[in-house]
Amino acid sequence: MRHTILVTAVLSTLMVLTACQSDDETAAMVQALNSNEPQENTTNDEEDLNLDPVLDETDTGPKSEIARSKETSTECIDKEGQRGVCVNYYLCDQESRTIIEDGRTIIDVRSREDCQEFLEVCCQRNQVLQKSAKPELSPLPNELGHDVVRSDEKPKASECGWSNPGVNVFFTPRSGDGGVTDGKKVYADFGDFPWMVAVLKKKQAEEKWEKSNYIGGGSLIHPSVVMTTAHKIAGKKPEDLKIRAGEWDTKSLDEEYEHQEKTVAKIVIHRDYFRPSLYNDIALLFLEEPVDLTDAPHIGIGCLGKQMPPADTSCFSMGWGADNFNNKSVFAPILKKVKLPLVEHSQCEEMLQKTRLGRHFRLHTSLTCAGGQAGIDTCKGDGGSPLVCPIGVGGSRFAIFGMVAYGIGKCGGTDIPGVYVNVPELYDWVEQQLYAQGYDVHPYVY
Repeated sequence: MRHTILVTAVLSTLMVLTACQSDDETAAMVQALNSNEPQENTTNDEEDLNLDPVLDETDTGPKSEIARSKETSTECIDKEGQRGVCVNYYLCDQESRTIIEDGRTIIDVRSREDCQEFLEVCCQRNQVLQKSAKPELSPLPNELGHDVVRSDEKPKASECGWSNPGVNVFFTPRSGDGGVTDGKKVYADFGDFPWMVAVLKKKQAEEKWEKSNYIGGGSLIHPSVVMTTAHKIAGKKPEDLKIRAGEWDTKSLDEEYEHQEKTVAKIVIHRDYFRPSLYNDIALLFLEEPVDLTDAPHIGIGCLGKQMPPADTSCFSMGWGADNFNNKSVFAPILKKVKLPLVEHSQCEEMLQKTRLGRHFRLHTSLTCAGGQAGIDTCKGDGGSPLVCPIGVGGSRFAIFGMVAYGIGKCGGTDIPGVYVNVPELYDWVEQQLYAQGYDVHPYVY
């Protein structure tokens, strides 16, 4: 009897510690006691402690945050004698002992270079890495016969935001959104998004696309300025970066109009950028020389939106990131075209609270949401790419209202929107930075 009471007391104490503290060894001990099995000397039990952002929340094991969010919060007393609320160990900041409300340890940044696992660090290998194999080109149609839907609107050379289907190189079949489909994926047409650029490592002056040099997406908002996300280029030096405008098929140099590469002269990152939660996740790349827009119908300036459109507005994002959600190492060789509905801020916050971010999560005002439809999403490698919505009539002109930031769970999860930088919220900052560098803001104003 005395032994039973003692075990019960130990278990109760450990359960409180596990709920309110980030202690992996305690979690392992509790598991061992509950199973009557010997305790293993491990701090990375995959079933209990895996915070992989692609973990399927329907898997067996600990209850999902969806289920936990429906339960009543349990009050507790921490080791300092302070009142608190029991939350998952990964939702409690170890230094301040306060609840993490912004998802800083969990968000799945749409980037390829940083370790996203809670228990992982970046460590060099002790041998030379083999070059990553280039993704195989997905079969695309090459049948004869144009099927182009044109608008009565006509782009003007001095105006931003015009899609240019007149540079069309694809033929039937086409998707209902004007892109090209192989039956499963939708790709942008050549010239669909002229402001889209690739941010690359400047290893050398090679023209051949190397996947290992690809950093992420960006938007040309001035002939000499590219807008991208801070998390893509933070810690990098300007002399190590270049941008490529007019790219479309990364496996070919045979497009009708050539791409242009420009080196970066200066990087400006928002002074209030907060990497753990991606607050104010915006940066500007000032180029050594401007992109030449003369005789380049496939390259243009993007407009910047000043006010977010209504929820459910159909918008588009794009990128050369993963287009196989089951294998994120397979990147799209041709620019993707992803149709996404905007999600209202408070609704998105509620939807994200039902994920592992937890019921205390708060979505910062510098972020917005889009998507949430099964199998349709931006993904790894798309970070920094624009989210554009139509302006005017005819559907041929767009403005940039977001940039790909991060996601929770598997790419393309049902009712889990992707999180994007809120460009209208940061519009004034962009304007201030261009003025500070002596540039006119007229190019991106519509």
